[in-house]
Amino acid sequence: GNVVKASRDEPYLCMTLTVDPRELAALIVETGQQSPRDDHDGRALYVSALRAPLLDGFLRLMRLLDAPRDVPVLAPLILREIHYRLPQSEQFGRLANLDIAPGFAAVHPVVGNDLTYYVFRSDNHQWKDFDAEEVWREKAKDDEAYMRLIAPHVEKAAHYFEETDAAHSHMLGDLGDYKYFSVTTRTLKSGSRGDAMAAIEKIHKALTDQKWPRSYRLAWTTGGKGSFRLIMPMKNWAEMADPNPTLYEALGKALGQDDAAATLKQFSTALEIADETIVVARPDLSTQK
Repeated sequence: GNVVKASRDEPYLCMTLTVDPRELAALIVETGQQSPRDDHDGRALYVSALRAPLLDGFLRLMRLLDAPRDVPVLAPLILREIHYRLPQSEQFGRLANLDIAPGFAAVHPVVGNDLTYYVFRSDNHQWKDFDAEEVWREKAKDDEAYMRLIAPHVEKAAHYFEETDAAHSHMLGDLGDYKYFSVTTRTLKSGSRGDAMAAIEKIHKALTDQKWPRSYRLAWTTGGKGSFRLIMPMKNWAEMADPNPTLYEALGKALGQDDAAATLKQFSTALEIADETIVVARPDLSTQK
């Protein structure tokens, strides 16, 4: 298109907002609205009238540019309101059919006691996202496709939720830059969570203060026995070697040798090793970013 009328006194303003399909689907589920049939003709661009309540939301979002300190608090609220208003527009049918299929990354073990399985991870979810994804699964008949195409080749399947402990993780660069992942799974002894968290806090602070040059991610699983996982990503096999300084050297320098040894003992006493493995990323089995 062309801008046919604009001047310094009356400039042309164009605003583009990317719709969050999961937010939209979650609100559709929350409000109990029935998704209408998408009867559009397949065009990539569609124009419809903009109703006053939706326009008001966009204008308030734009005005936040003049109040940057308000953005972190007010912008998420206004964006949620806009997503709430969108299903009330003429384009509800098209919006309700946006693809919200959850992406996933695949890995399989190359070191460990069992090399016969695959892990498919889907990251960066909020709890409300699962309601939206249920809408997609029903529409796409995902369960039927799984039972027909994949289940005949699967001996056993397990499903877990895993919550990243972001406060005690230290990631350098993008996760997609790494090829291998060392995964240590530990089980929490009964009544030992307080000791485990105290040791984790102390170790993480010491490594952060020492600027330890290795990435690591901590996570807790929901389902099964409820395990603790330490994931250390590596770009190649050469990075399997101990870094300089080693973890023990960094802790010793930050805490002193005696305190470092006592903290590591506290950690290992509270969390017993259940499994150790190394997995390799399988982009050929993963969804595109």
